[in-house]
Amino acid sequence: MPALKSTTPTMAALNSGTNVNVRLLGAKEAQANIRALGPAARRAMLSAFEKEAWKIIKTAQGGYVPVLSGDLVFSGMVHVHPGQYPTVEFGFGGKAKAYAVIQHENDEFNHPSGGQAHYLSVPVERAMGRVVNTVGEEIRAEFRKYDTRRFA
Repeated sequence: MPALKSTTPTMAALNSGTNVNVRLLGAKEAQANIRALGPAARRAMLSAFEKEAWKIIKTAQGGYVPVLSGDLVFSGMVHVHPGQYPTVEFGFGGKAKAYAVIQHENDEFNHPSGGQAHYLSVPVERAMGRVVNTVGEEIRAEFRKYDTRRFA
């Protein structure tokens, strides 16, 4: 098994039909690294991404998402897609989808009840360092179960 690299695959953030992809490393390298991971490591990675996505949603809900009726702030969601190239999509929308897009993209709006434009983008950008470290540690922990000499 190849040595674990301190890199992680792409994490996608879904914002009401608008995908914001954050590339943490090149696509070919990510695919090679994910293929090299065993199923348990892929599950650990996906679980770590899911936990981090919920943390980002909670951060956004805690002061970034504009509040009018509460529909938008309570529409936070995380969708997990396992498979050979696992991904996690997260964002706001549901019945507030149209409102979510308008509020996220318009810098001109005044938000008297709090919140701001780019209410998901800002928490995602601030969380990236933590996400990379957390996911990397989850994968290392999974590998340590099998070979403590290589992934200490």
